[in-house]
Amino acid sequence: MTRIGIIEDLEIDANSRYGHLNESLHQIHLLMLGILPETREDSNYLLESQGKFDLGRIYYALEDLPQDLDIYFCDGLGGKCFLMADKIGKLRTIIRTSDISLHAQAKRDGYRILSVDKNFLDKFLEELQES
Repeated sequence: MTRIGIIEDLEIDANSRYGHLNESLHQIHLLMLGILPETREDSNYLLESQGKFDLGRIYYALEDLPQDLDIYFCDGLGGKCFLMADKIGKLRTIIRTSDISLHAQAKRDGYRILSVDKNFLDKFLEELQES
């Protein structure tokens, strides 16, 4: 079982990119950034009902996200992904963004990157468990 941290800012991306992992043996922890306190109940509803995320493993502040997980996947977050990767650990953080300029910057600056395509994620996790 791989313990996975996911850092996102949109419920739709969390659900579409990672929701299928909740049907696997992986332990998923989700950090949602930029969600206003007054909309968190709605956010939790969408994440639980559509993405099958465990409400006990959804966080809204970085300091609440467990820091000892095996791997972290981070959205581009409008460029804040690099700050997040530096805080969590550059080697354990993989940036997954559809933003072409952030993808290029991540590659240039030596950050780990992975396509947002679901098949790339599944293949990566298979290889991680085999190693």
